[in-house]
Amino acid sequence: MAERHSPRTLDSLALAYFLTGDPAKAARTQQQALSLLPPGDSDLRAELERKLERYLDAAREAGLEVDGE
Repeated sequence: MAERHSPRTLDSLALAYFLTGDPAKAARTQQQALSLLPPGDSDLRAELERKLERYLDAAREAGLEVDGE
């Protein structure tokens, strides 16, 4: 059975990856979290998008490639 994750759970996991030095994996995980949200503007979407930009910036600075960018 496939495990289902909520956007908030994936957001927490992305932060853990980021804080342990893997910004590329953090960005990929954050992209997954965003993909689970319904379309439209929401405070949660805005928050997750801000964090995604932070993770992408860190990955670029480290010279890492992020899929889906």
